Amino acid sequence: MVSSLCVSKFFHPLNLFWLILVWKKQAEEYLQASGLTYTIVRPGGLKNEDNTESIVMSSADTLFDGSIPRAKVAQVCVEALLQPSARNKVVEIVTQADSPTKDFTELFASVT
Repeated sequence: MVSSLCVSKFFHPLNLFWLILVWKKQAEEYLQASGLTYTIVRPGGLKNEDNTESIVMSSADTLFDGSIPRAKVAQVCVEALLQPSARNKVVEIVTQADSPTKDFTELFASVT
């Protein structure tokens, strides 16, 4: 499931528009309680243009700003289907130019 950074922050500007983050957080909670195997991907601000920056992946409620190309979000979602270490996790993702490049096995395994 693709959600959003900052879903746990009630006092966030995106909640001024029909409580967008509140509803995304509620959807996450329903999925987690469903008993289904899941990976919840929380990307930073979405960019249309791809870049060569490395993906930074972190656990829930640890990233609060940053952006990521839509193509890289899609790539993370597909890899989440293939990586056993992605199961039943919430991952937050952005890209950063100064971060070392890691493969997806390493990225998902680093999130607790």
